[in-house]
Amino acid sequence: MLRLPRSVWIQLAILAVVTVIAVGVMAFGFVNAPALLGIAPPPNAPVIASGQLTWDTVIGHLLMIGTFDVQAINPPIWTLVFEARLSLLFPLIYLAVARGGARTLAMLGAIWVAELFYTAARDLDLIPGFIPYQIRRTAGLALTFFIGALVAKYRFEIVSWMSRQRRPVLAALGVISVFVFMYGFGHDWAAWTSESVRHLAEYVTAAASAVFVALAISLPAPARRGAIGFLGTISYSLYLVHQVAIMAVIQLFFGRLPAPAMWLISIAASIVLAWLFYLAVERPSKAASRAVRSNAMRHGVTTGGLAKPGK
Repeated sequence: MLRLPRSVWIQLAILAVVTVIAVGVMAFGFVNAPALLGIAPPPNAPVIASGQLTWDTVIGHLLMIGTFDVQAINPPIWTLVFEARLSLLFPLIYLAVARGGARTLAMLGAIWVAELFYTAARDLDLIPGFIPYQIRRTAGLALTFFIGALVAKYRFEIVSWMSRQRRPVLAALGVISVFVFMYGFGHDWAAWTSESVRHLAEYVTAAASAVFVALAISLPAPARRGAIGFLGTISYSLYLVHQVAIMAVIQLFFGRLPAPAMWLISIAASIVLAWLFYLAVERPSKAASRAVRSNAMRHGVTTGGLAKPGK
């Protein structure tokens, strides 16, 4: 049984809550800054977040697995809600990939195909909606975790196959994957775009992403230095806070500066805010994660089938 010091569990719990609260407080402050400071908001400014909080919304942001208004504070966190749910399902995905055979994989594949056909039938009003959206959406997005687990399981075989290919072949594979990825997100998601088409595009994007990961683990890693290395380091924090920075720029400069200037300020502000968030929240969270992993290894906990080559 895995036993960790109480201080580690407390640290992990605090960091998890601090991450959500930190983003939420920043976003809520920027959304409501004009009202809090007695400043009139810019007329006709685009609205990114409503800033309207209820107890359900606050609790939802803390638990991160229920249904709540993700547009109230920081819209990008909608993906974190599904990721939090999928993290609870990942042990089942792990067991299916690590220990399941061809029949298990075929059954899981059939589930995702059925989800796609069900969604298409709903789009065409052929059947009534008897499966709640949140359940089938979570099941559909689980495919990305499933593909990632497969890449992890067979990573040694993948690296071996990649090492036998010529560079032009790998370059062609990468270029094709880029176009496939871009095609998957090539829609503007207009109102007429059906939900089933969006789901299919996401599945295609997940497959292309798996190729990116396969190439990344097979090729020599570039040096993590310079501007590219810095952006890679803060990339997750940048995802979390970029719309917070954009909201602040809109509140301060909309109607006062031309669009290109606001665009440049938004980029600079997003990078600075992401760097600060990385130092204050993300880097300590990574340190806590490493502490958990090292404690698990000291207690003899193994990673199981996904870490065993050829299994």
